[in-house]
Amino acid sequence: MRDGEERLRDALEAADMGTWRRDLRTDLCARDAGLNRLLGLEPTPMTAPFDDLLRRVHPADRGRVADEVARALDRRGECDVECRIVRPDGTLRWLRVRGRALGEGDGTPGVMAGALIDITERKRAEEALRASDERLRTAVWASGTGTYFWDLRSNCVHHDEGVRRLFAFSATEGGHIDDFAARVHDDDRGAWRSALERSARDGADLDIEYRVVRPDGGVHWVLDRAKMVRDDAGLPTYMSGACLEITEQKRAQQALREADRRKDEFLAMLAHELRNPLAPIRTAVQLLRLRGQGPELARARDVIERQAEHLARLVDDLLEVSRITSGKIRLKREAVDLGAVVARAVEASRPLLDARRHALTVTAPDRPLRCEGDPIRLAQVLANLLNNAAKYTPEGGQVALVCEVDGGEAVLTVRDTGPGIPPDMLEKVFELFTQVDRSLDRAQGGLGIGLTLARRLVELHGGTLRARADETPGATLQVRLPLLPAAPPVAAPADAPPRAGAGRRVLVVDDNADAADTLAELLGVFGHAARAVHDGPRALEAAREAPPEVVFLDIGLPGMDGYEVARRLKAAHPGVVLVALTGYGQDDDVRQCREAGFDHHRVKPVDVMALLALLGDPTAPTPAEARRPGRG
Repeated sequence: MRDGEERLRDALEAADMGTWRRDLRTDLCARDAGLNRLLGLEPTPMTAPFDDLLRRVHPADRGRVADEVARALDRRGECDVECRIVRPDGTLRWLRVRGRALGEGDGTPGVMAGALIDITERKRAEEALRASDERLRTAVWASGTGTYFWDLRSNCVHHDEGVRRLFAFSATEGGHIDDFAARVHDDDRGAWRSALERSARDGADLDIEYRVVRPDGGVHWVLDRAKMVRDDAGLPTYMSGACLEITEQKRAQQALREADRRKDEFLAMLAHELRNPLAPIRTAVQLLRLRGQGPELARARDVIERQAEHLARLVDDLLEVSRITSGKIRLKREAVDLGAVVARAVEASRPLLDARRHALTVTAPDRPLRCEGDPIRLAQVLANLLNNAAKYTPEGGQVALVCEVDGGEAVLTVRDTGPGIPPDMLEKVFELFTQVDRSLDRAQGGLGIGLTLARRLVELHGGTLRARADETPGATLQVRLPLLPAAPPVAAPADAPPRAGAGRRVLVVDDNADAADTLAELLGVFGHAARAVHDGPRALEAAREAPPEVVFLDIGLPGMDGYEVARRLKAAHPGVVLVALTGYGQDDDVRQCREAGFDHHRVKPVDVMALLALLGDPTAPTPAEARRPGRG
């Protein structure tokens, strides 16, 4: 018996338990050492009134414990209640009180015995779990997220308040997958079902956006992500996921798309309106060059030509950077000789370099270098860097272009002797509309988009463009491009000289009288029979009176636009060559011209020499390099 009692005490102590026995006749309660230890008392067995034990219970729990004990006595049954006790040092512990009423010979209960178990750690864990659940519920509610569980075997769906709110379910709705299907927008339901079937078939995660139509007619966007869980046999069992309302994000995206569309329309219109006056200015300059005499007139002509060309470049750059940032640029990739690219860029930049009296040195490698890319765009990049160096270097400075090889890359470096780029601006200079010199005089001009445009084009070719801070004065900009393997040398075919056109019957149609008349006059100087009209009906009438061989036709005509005029001219004169001379140069404009029957598309202000070359053989297809970069 002593051994058994010893083992029992050891077990009670190990389990953090204590026992009590209450004599109902004397109301004295015997407590063992384990119970006293739980109560924070000296671990010595003792006997005291039962109320002494009740007084140890937290006041908020005392009445509930007393009631539970009294019910057990009335029914000669058991009590099982959890409560807090307050130790003498003020600390709280959670205990589970269990007891049983034991009857005497006459059936009345004479003794109640039981045990107390310390459940403090369990209560703390439960409280931590409740707090975590509450934080999770709060976060889910605040984020507009709802969670669900879909049992594929029964098609029953269990969901939380967040899903009920997203789908506007009543208390009796949303328990079946068909309830969800009924809420999905008609136009999205097919894709929604296909995504669920694909997830069930392949085990792929669900990730889909769709619209939900609520009973009040409101349409809301939902992002639905879930995982499909399979059983041991590989069969889909249930899907657990979450829904997030993204209506505001969708509205914001639509607003951005609409703003981007309006921006593109504005830029196209701006380009058209700016290019229209540039066309007659450029043509008038050509006439002055042919007919004007005297140094003062020549100087004025050169000023007009330079400024018109500068304005044309600004318009082109503005449209070009818009197309690149919106992902509408297309590269015509081929194997490119970088030597030819450098020569083309130097030729394009030479007028500005000469105007500012800069000395340009070009250092090329001793062997041909080839890369894959668009030769026009790559030349545009180098020309932008050379123009940038020319603008920001004081007159009489030096500009160097060095082409070399580093591993499998071509390295094209442009250096100048200008003021250089501060270290904190080495990356910022490539941001849109950023300029190093922000002084009010703006002596160098520009829009701050040239370097942005150049970097985007280089990145489209798989290369990099960086600015470096060197010890020497001036700025250093470096382009790196991946090289192609060296190819065996081949003899380059001699370029056939363009045939000079003469004696063509030309009709010029433009509502800008200055543009039409000056172009017709200039063509006449070169021996063509050119006539100018200023609207569509008069163009059709002129073509009936004297059928032209070539028609230079504006698109933005009043009343009858250029597309309609082109269709009618082609119908009446199938052999006529139609050339669109327009301020609209976007890809969609080129497509519409082609569909209307135009043979060529040129964007104002057009190079007159290119038009003369075209008149030499107007039926020949236009080579890609005949277009200036950024002009549609």
